[in-house]
Amino acid sequence: HGQLAPEDQRAAFAPAPPHKVKVVLATNAAETSVTIPDVTVVVDTGRVKRMTFETRAQLASLTEGWCSSASAAQRRGRAGRVRAGVCVRLYERWVPEKAMATHDEPELRTAPLDTLVMRALAIAPGEHPAAVLGEALDPPDAVAVRAAVERLRAIGAVVVERGDGDGDAAAAGN
Repeated sequence: HGQLAPEDQRAAFAPAPPHKVKVVLATNAAETSVTIPDVTVVVDTGRVKRMTFETRAQLASLTEGWCSSASAAQRRGRAGRVRAGVCVRLYERWVPEKAMATHDEPELRTAPLDTLVMRALAIAPGEHPAAVLGEALDPPDAVAVRAAVERLRAIGAVVVERGDGDGDAAAAGN
């Protein structure tokens, strides 16, 4: 939906023609996108593509896997907002209990932190980024934050005084 031209986006909100139903093909994007009130059918594959970051290899990649049980419930909720709806799941019943996590891992713990470190420096230039990001509801690993600071320092993107990340180090962006 988000990649469509504005006029095509508005067409999704037009009422369905008589004897027709609107169908959502559920993806992780469909979980957070705009809700279209007269959708009555959701088709859910149970799969998700997400950005992951391997700290040891310092490599970000788009990986595919099972969505969480919480995501599957969110997808199901896209159908039947105004009238009765149905969710068709294209996976076997055993999948949720065997392969799906209960909830998604917070993005702060799975994404590359370089951009977040830069934002933390902009928000609180006098504090170490590990201390700023440590205030988040689900904070990233402090070791990963310090590694991101070191990467940014190595390429000259930031100047951060060396410190333990407990908030006593001065930091400033270049």
